[in-house]
Amino acid sequence: MRISQAVSGEIVLEKLIETLMLIAVEHAGAERGLLILRRGEEHRIEAEARTEHGGVEVQMRQAATTPAELPESLLCYAIRTQQSVILDDASSQSLFSEDPYMLQKRPRSVLCLPLVKQAKLIGALYLGEQLSTPGVHAEAAGHPGTVGISSCDLFRSRSIVR
Repeated sequence: MRISQAVSGEIVLEKLIETLMLIAVEHAGAERGLLILRRGEEHRIEAEARTEHGGVEVQMRQAATTPAELPESLLCYAIRTQQSVILDDASSQSLFSEDPYMLQKRPRSVLCLPLVKQAKLIGALYLGEQLSTPGVHAEAAGHPGTVGISSCDLFRSRSIVR
């Protein structure tokens, strides 16, 4: 019974993450989204959503954050300050202009939203696009998914421990 609870908790979490990523990317008009969750002292990419073939495809991942994946300086800033970072025109000069990812990938607009539940940082949502017009919308900054992710994660960890 404990194994089935752990598996069902994991399935629920994956489905929740997939749904949240789909909604966030579509709502923001982003081409790509990353869900980064805190695992101990490090932050790991748990899911990636990409706009492809007229829809959004979500892939579950277990990967370290690297300069090839996202602007790490922007992620660190959002995590440290627990404030959203919105760059409507990432090509203009900013605190993050010299980040290796920004120099190499040249995203047009980005949003990095810290996910906080009860004053505790649980991760971040990164959304970006390469299109020629600014477009990752600030409305995505009000993302309601933090409670669901945190609750499912808590359920999963308790199911495995018991």
